[in-house]
Amino acid sequence: MVSSISGSRNNKSLRRNPRAFLFLIARGIGLESVSDIECDSAMTSKTAKSSVKENSLEVSLENQIFPWRELKDQPVIGVDEVGRGCLAGPVYAGAVIIPEHAVEILERAGVTDSKKISEKKRDAVADVIVEHCFVGLGFATSDEIDEINILQATFLAMRRALVSLAVNVENHDRPEVTSFGLPNGHILIDGNQKLPFAGPAFEACSVKSEIQKFLAWSKLPQTTLVKGDSRALPIAAASIVAKVTRDRLMIDLDQEFPQYGFKGHKGYAAEIHRTAIKEYGPSPVHRKTFGGVREYLQR
Repeated sequence: MVSSISGSRNNKSLRRNPRAFLFLIARGIGLESVSDIECDSAMTSKTAKSSVKENSLEVSLENQIFPWRELKDQPVIGVDEVGRGCLAGPVYAGAVIIPEHAVEILERAGVTDSKKISEKKRDAVADVIVEHCFVGLGFATSDEIDEINILQATFLAMRRALVSLAVNVENHDRPEVTSFGLPNGHILIDGNQKLPFAGPAFEACSVKSEIQKFLAWSKLPQTTLVKGDSRALPIAAASIVAKVTRDRLMIDLDQEFPQYGFKGHKGYAAEIHRTAIKEYGPSPVHRKTFGGVREYLQR
């Protein structure tokens, strides 16, 4: 219904054109936004108790399914990002609309938080999502991340995913699409920050048509949802297609820069990755403003 997530990709040109408005509609190149949480061994009793409380809250939130189908403004557009905590590669975002007929299909397929399912299952589930849903993908390059910071680059990737979704929807004339049109509906975002339509990420748009499309989305209501990829199907679907796409890009990058082991850690700060950066210095796709990378630039 939408597109395939497989196929060849011209990744080199995408990576090296940080100003271009680039997004892909499910054509293979995904990553969990897992943050590295390091606990000080000398943590005080008070801090330890606070940590236990926060972990309990997260578990509690995961069990609180959000009634996204009851929102007044439809369709609901699930948005999530992947790769925010990496030392290398782009940050990706997915935007997904699940038609009514596809809800049960995705539930049966096991769509949930991308971090909770195996790589093999993610690949299979991603195919189900792009077959039955409307998908948009966007990313911001490592150069853009260094220029406007990772938070603003994440917002930029999300905006691009929304515009990509709109383009995708416009290419279909199914009744359930033309009945609501885009931009319309309710944006449901994983996390606790709404998508701003101003600031560095907005100013990074170099094409006038991009800005006009971004503005068109600015009037839609937004709801943020902590642990949203475990609580709302549209966000879970967005996290899966974005992760699968980014993972495939990092596997491709592993062939170009085999010394860093991107195929295994996908750009995250694994020990083997940190050691490689220290030994070989950063590659062109590393985030040069990130700790663990910038220290080795003058080699």
